Amino acid sequence: TNWSNLGSGLIGDFSTAAAMAVYNDDLYVGGRFTNAGGKPTFNIARWDGAQWSDLDTGVASDVTALAVDTINNLLYVGGGIYSAGGNSGINADGIVKWDGFKWIYGGYSPAISSLAIYHNEIYAGNYNVDDTIIRRFDGVQWHPVVEGPKTTVFSLEVYNDELYSGGTDYYKL
Repeated sequence: TNWSNLGSGLIGDFSTAAAMAVYNDDLYVGGRFTNAGGKPTFNIARWDGAQWSDLDTGVASDVTALAVDTINNLLYVGGGIYSAGGNSGINADGIVKWDGFKWIYGGYSPAISSLAIYHNEIYAGNYNVDDTIIRRFDGVQWHPVVEGPKTTVFSLEVYNDELYSGGTDYYKL
């Protein structure tokens, strides 16, 4: 019945919360920020119901999409990400995976705007960077799924075993 703050919230220049997902019973928030609840975090943080914590110092660049792979117990994190983690410090190409303890390289996919898990594979919607606006990752490499005019896929969602996209154009797989 009432709204409440999550600690002291997210702080940073032009701070935003652009994506949220529940992973391992905690709320993960991605966006553009440098601090969550008074603790240094970079663009992604975990809320456990009482306090914020970082994910190995976070990621470099904005987070625009999160998706949970319940079969492999991974959190996919997408955006314009070019590196992740202070301790596990990896180079990234738009997408990384979090296994609950460390960052894992997620393969190359430029300028991710949305993510979804569909038929046990990760699908990524892209900003209008090229003519492939939706890509599918088979665990090894990315494949074009929907090609067409330059557009942006702002959201992907599975409904009745079909994958829907929303943005400046609309597709259903």
